[in-house]
Amino acid sequence: MVSPSMYHSHGRGCGLGARGLYVQGELEGVKVSLLVDTGADLTVVRTGFFEQLSAKKTLELKDVSLDMAVADGRPLAFSGCGRLQLKVGSFAVEHEIWVADIDVDALLGYDFLQRYNCTIDAGKGELTIRGIQHDNIEKNFDGCRVVIAKTVVIPRKARKW
Repeated sequence: MVSPSMYHSHGRGCGLGARGLYVQGELEGVKVSLLVDTGADLTVVRTGFFEQLSAKKTLELKDVSLDMAVADGRPLAFSGCGRLQLKVGSFAVEHEIWVADIDVDALLGYDFLQRYNCTIDAGKGELTIRGIQHDNIEKNFDGCRVVIAKTVVIPRKARKW
């Protein structure tokens, strides 16, 4: 099931280009930083990064017809999806990767996190995949973009501190 608000993370509103937890990995043998995004239904790679991969090796994508939007409501069009070799730490698997114009090189989505029984410990900077801990997580919490749907004006002196 794909939700229309793919990048809306349980009310946080962190969207494309936002900072968060990044895990180091490889996609088709090429090093990549993946943003661990529990609010993204799918694992997605940036179009430009996919083009770099496909310049070295023939990679096939299936055509897709899927309407999605990011947290701020902008539409997100996919170029396609395909099964690619993804490695996170010592864990390697062939996984369905979607290709779209996003602001980060790659998103490690909920589809991966759920399928491979992942546990995130943000405090320790660890990602556990099928019971094996991977401590190759970068924590970057500053600069998280927040999207607000409507303006709220609080009158001066409305609240006493």
